[in-house]
Amino acid sequence: MYQKAEQIALAKTTNLLLKNDKIGKADIEDLRNAIKYHEWRYYILNEPVISECEYDTIYKKLENLEKEFPELITNDSPTQRVSGDLI
Repeated sequence: MYQKAEQIALAKTTNLLLKNDKIGKADIEDLRNAIKYHEWRYYILNEPVISECEYDTIYKKLENLEKEFPELITNDSPTQRVSGDLI
């Protein structure tokens, strides 16, 4: 599903999101993409590349942004999933 270059870019983005405490509106799409990528690695490939704690951290950052800016919530956001459907 993800090409090698995409995986490298998403890994770098994830590291930046984890290190940055000042996440803003501009980061919301990066958070969504990173979460979807890590769910794919974990659930589909069974080869996670971040810890559950790190995953929870970026997920919480997305949840907090969506609470702060509800107008930015999209139907395909990982936080809006009702079932176990992935990607």
